[in-house]
Amino acid sequence: MQALAWEARNHALRLLPGVTPTTTERRLMTVHPPTLALSLLLTSITLAVVLLFSAREQAAGVRLWAMALASYAVSLIVSGVGSEATLAVRIFSANMLLSAAYALLGMGLLQFREKPASTWLVWSPVGLAAAVFALTAGNLPLRVVLGSLILAGQILLALHLLNIDQNGERGRGRPLIATGL
Repeated sequence: MQALAWEARNHALRLLPGVTPTTTERRLMTVHPPTLALSLLLTSITLAVVLLFSAREQAAGVRLWAMALASYAVSLIVSGVGSEATLAVRIFSANMLLSAAYALLGMGLLQFREKPASTWLVWSPVGLAAAVFALTAGNLPLRVVLGSLILAGQILLALHLLNIDQNGERGRGRPLIATGL
């Protein structure tokens, strides 16, 4: 069956002028990191602006989510713009902004779910990340592992905050937010 599908594909490619299966194989799309970063940046800025302008007084937490997206966008800008001389400062700053974005997301979830804000629980990973990055400045592998664990912990915390005191509510919001994390 797979051989038939492959033959049909090759036959269809032969019908296109100047295209053969071998030239098509060479045209495979590759990932271009600057383009990917730019698309993430533009998407984040667009979503932050839309959320900020559409936030109403009754939409608790939406402004914090917009700030989280803006913080993420600024972290992309900071990490990508600058010289080699400022690389260490840019990496530190971008990681702190990313950690702050997850903290803002957590605060927004607490506001949205109308839970008492346990600020220390949501913001302590930001301070921990700052300490880890300062103490492991000379050890890149350890810094990458610990930084990744802190960010993963923040995502798990956000998922926990999303699901606390769930009392059978139905809707699409919770699964959509969880999927985005």
